[in-house]
Amino acid sequence: LNENILVEFFNACCKGLGIKTPNPIMSAWLCTERTFGFIEFRSVADTNLALTLLEGLKLGGKDLCFDRPVDYKTPPPALQTYVVGGPEPSSQEIQQQTNEQKEKEITENMLPSERSRVLVLIDTVKVDDLKDDDEFQDIYDDIKCECEEYGQLKSIIIPRPPNVGAGRVFLKYENQSDAVKCYMKVDGRKFGENIVKVHYFDESKFDA
Repeated sequence: LNENILVEFFNACCKGLGIKTPNPIMSAWLCTERTFGFIEFRSVADTNLALTLLEGLKLGGKDLCFDRPVDYKTPPPALQTYVVGGPEPSSQEIQQQTNEQKEKEITENMLPSERSRVLVLIDTVKVDDLKDDDEFQDIYDDIKCECEEYGQLKSIIIPRPPNVGAGRVFLKYENQSDAVKCYMKVDGRKFGENIVKVHYFDESKFDA
């Protein structure tokens, strides 16, 4: 038993079970012990169908079990109907849908205590740069201009020395989804010479 035989076997099975894509299996991999392996389909749609149709299939007298890899992530809608070798969706459409999907996953995976419209940006600016009024205003305007691209900002607070929190930037958005967008885009970005870290911040403490 080898990978080529597996590809031929599963292509024949898929055809017999009614999957219409010609040669829907692209490749196969089998571990040395022959205890598990992977098969790669040409399309997500055929994979979804095969997970149901191949249930109960036997090979060499043994029952086969089918499932997705543990790290599988649902692809964006533009790729769910794509067949390898066919017309390709636009990269712009894929990127947009991927970003939307990430935003949804981040929001859904957040703990209730993390659900906030307020972000705190750490290591964004140097404290000494906030002492001069003109330089402070330039920094404020730059951050405001950048972060308004991700949604409607309700307020921006940049504490100046000697106030507590000097050097941090607090942003409050109109809604949660805009805060998530900003988090995704800004966390890890370079601002001047600094790498920005972004965290969600308790709204009740911000409004106090």
